Amino acid sequence: MTIPNTYDKETNHEILFIICLSVCNVVYAEPKPVPETSEPVSEPIPVPETSEPELEPAPETLEPKPVPNVTNLDAKQINELEPQVFAILTPEQMAGFTKEAFNGLTVEQFNEIPKATMSGLTTENMGGLSTNVIGNLTSEHFKAIDSKQFQQMPSEDISKFMTNIDINKVNIQELQEILPSDWSIDSDSGELIPPIGAKLTLPTLPVSATVPNNVTLPNIPNLNASFSVGGQGVSVQDNIQTSLTNTAEKDGINFIISQDEIGIITSKMVINGETAEHSFILDTDNSVQVDTNEVSTGLSIGPGGFFNVTTLDGQQYKAIPAPKDPVALKKQ
Repeated sequence: MTIPNTYDKETNHEILFIICLSVCNVVYAEPKPVPETSEPVSEPIPVPETSEPELEPAPETLEPKPVPNVTNLDAKQINELEPQVFAILTPEQMAGFTKEAFNGLTVEQFNEIPKATMSGLTTENMGGLSTNVIGNLTSEHFKAIDSKQFQQMPSEDISKFMTNIDINKVNIQELQEILPSDWSIDSDSGELIPPIGAKLTLPTLPVSATVPNNVTLPNIPNLNASFSVGGQGVSVQDNIQTSLTNTAEKDGINFIISQDEIGIITSKMVINGETAEHSFILDTDNSVQVDTNEVSTGLSIGPGGFFNVTTLDGQQYKAIPAPKDPVALKKQ
């Protein structure tokens, strides 16, 4: 390229533009493609698989069966449950039991229940616990029980608890705290002092081995027990004997009472040398605390012509005539 010697402003601009284009073509020239090589592409070397030892499955853990909906179970179904089931019982599930269903709860099942779960017991179902279960209650159980629920129970259920607990497993002072305010316990004798009108429940006799399977007897109070914590102390029989003696001697009558292993009470009444013998049982549904300022102690006749026996402590028991030997009567 020939560059003129003469200086021309416009011509010089054009020359500079041409030079720039030439330089740019040199610098930014399209690169030539790289020729392909005929060498084969090497395949990746396979990595040998390592066989890892199979892990043995973890041994199955034996978990207790979940507690079913206890609200719909009856006493027989409760009785058939495995004791381990009750180890995971919650207070909410405890509240779901009915009073009738609790009759089927065994001591073995009860011993599996966490003590804290006792807080789920309610006024409506607590009284359904059997006397055998109540005999296994400890101070820890009573601490867990809702005292408000306990205090609102019917009086016959409260006395059922108190007379059937094991005195060696509880503290009398702690029991006083859970009782309603109108109930009290004699700290020396353990005697229960209920309010007027309270229904009384005494410990019952176990079924005698002499009773055949085809003979069914009602729950019969044990007169050798007392109306006190754990049934310890002066027996009901002694209290009845004392009250009958104190009132009958005025009329020249001598009473002697006794109770056999079945539960039949025999009363021998001696009047002017003549002996009259009667047999009866106590009506567990009609034992009540009365006011001795208004009701005379000793023997009296109540509604329906039944005899009532009232002790000096105001405990009144209804006597129901019964065969002297119901087993022999059944065999005839």
